[in-house]
Amino acid sequence: MIETLQRFGDVVIADVAQGRNMYQMPLNVFCVVDGAGRTRNVAYVVQDRQDHDAHQWALQQLVSASGSKPSVIMSDQDAAFMSAVRKVCPDANHLLCLWHLWKNVRRNLVSKLRDQWSQFCQRFWLVYRAPSPKAFETRWNEMLRIFPRTRPYLETFQYPNRRSWAAAWTRTQFTANTRTTGRVESENGVNKMLSSRKTTLMELFPRLLQRAAQQGDSGDGNSSFLSRNADAVEDYFQE
Repeated sequence: MIETLQRFGDVVIADVAQGRNMYQMPLNVFCVVDGAGRTRNVAYVVQDRQDHDAHQWALQQLVSASGSKPSVIMSDQDAAFMSAVRKVCPDANHLLCLWHLWKNVRRNLVSKLRDQWSQFCQRFWLVYRAPSPKAFETRWNEMLRIFPRTRPYLETFQYPNRRSWAAAWTRTQFTANTRTTGRVESENGVNKMLSSRKTTLMELFPRLLQRAAQQGDSGDGNSSFLSRNADAVEDYFQE
């Protein structure tokens, strides 16, 4: 796992899963994309909490094992994790998972827009795909003009992070062809088959380490399929 991290750790994808052990401790999974385009798990961290300090410690251990800091980190919009990334990897481009971002947008705006929702969706993705920062600003302002009820939420929670999700900025960066945390989400589905709320940590980690070893075994058809087919929605978000 460490060798894989050192070779392919330019882009690191992170996500947290719940219910993987009897202690109800969150499992933070970090993965990379190898030279064959496969998902490779490079770190598992069981945390007793999900605050800034816990995430900072996890990232520090990841950097220590790698010997260098990633150029890109992909995650959801968890505020504590975002602040930890700024502390440990201030020069990394922290990209936000578009699937989680859109989930947050929908949760906060669908009730406000009601019958305008589908029109807003089309406009939002037009903004997302703007070819340049200048075009993004133009399309963004036009969207707020057409849908003024979205302004408080979008200006407070999404506009400040625009460089972390809008294609005008992200398309200029190497992201290993990923725009969501779907690869880790898929791994969390595998991990769910390996553990439950009754699993001890002594039982959990050998299974996780075995899974990580299987990912590099090209002779295992099943593990190869699970590694390569990260997430069905990933293609939708490609520019």
